[in-house]
Amino acid sequence: MTTPSGRRALAVALLLALAPPPAAAQSDRAEARLLCEGTGGVPAARRLVACEWLLHADRENPLDLAWALNRRGGIRMQAGDHAGALADFDAALRQDPRQAAATFNRAMLLARMGRETEAEAAFGAATDNFRAGAITRSAFDEARTRFEAELVNYQHGMRAYRAALARVAGK
Repeated sequence: MTTPSGRRALAVALLLALAPPPAAAQSDRAEARLLCEGTGGVPAARRLVACEWLLHADRENPLDLAWALNRRGGIRMQAGDHAGALADFDAALRQDPRQAAATFNRAMLLARMGRETEAEAAFGAATDNFRAGAITRSAFDEARTRFEAELVNYQHGMRAYRAALARVAGK
């Protein structure tokens, strides 16, 4: 049985072995970015590998690191790995505190986890960043739209869950 640190060492070794030679780095980086982003219905496992590759390849650029961490956090959130997703969103915000998508993703995740007060604070931070001019209107609006859609889905799910509980309880 492999330990978590052993699996991580194996993953790093694989990433290093798969790293492209410098001449191919730019085109590979662009392809990895598209895969990590998930355009065209890319499976989550492939997206995760691409994000990991970018995190290894882009260690020097905080904005690229923040983008890849946010994307990986989104994949983890969809997979139900809330602790991993929260760690990624927090790391993305340490790299780039103005990362609107990571701020909103963090707020959505905290709401899913039932941590409403923290979710409200995260949404408030995004609003404060927008008011201070730290993020653009389009980034704010895009992230807010995604957050609101997620919140509606969450609320609908909670209503269905409560209705099912009431039926089971005979209410």
